[in-house]
Amino acid sequence: MLNDPLFIKTQNDLREWRANRKSPHVHIPESIKENIKKLNLQYSKTMLRSRLDLGGSTLNF
Repeated sequence: MLNDPLFIKTQNDLREWRANRKSPHVHIPESIKENIKKLNLQYSKTMLRSRLDLGGSTLNF
């Protein structure tokens, strides 16, 4: 999973989003959510939650 290009892109996008958000209450952008949904087809939600750094946000899908 850690070598999956989509996982790497999603993790990098999450890091950039977290670094640039103005408030901890800003929602994860739809483009990142779509990538997470694609990853969920291959990996379990539990694994994604433990591997992706969501910055305190939750996965709701």
